[in-house]
Amino acid sequence: MTANQYVRSRSPVFQYKSYKVKGIEEKGDEATVTIDLRYNLALPTRADVDLAMDLQERWVRLDGQWYRQLEKPKTESASG
Repeated sequence: MTANQYVRSRSPVFQYKSYKVKGIEEKGDEATVTIDLRYNLALPTRADVDLAMDLQERWVRLDGQWYRQLEKPKTESASG
């Protein structure tokens, strides 16, 4: 998906303002990308809140193209 599609798929409560790649740690076909993310939290009962955070994303290279790796939902398995 494109960057615009990615942003639109997120919650409308978050309004992304900007991002900056702070670092990339590449190991073969895998990489960890550190991003400085600036966003606005839009709450109906309060004034908008400007926030920032550092975010680490995992990326993988498949057939020469880099893709963001989505985390699998954690499920607890019953043992018995």
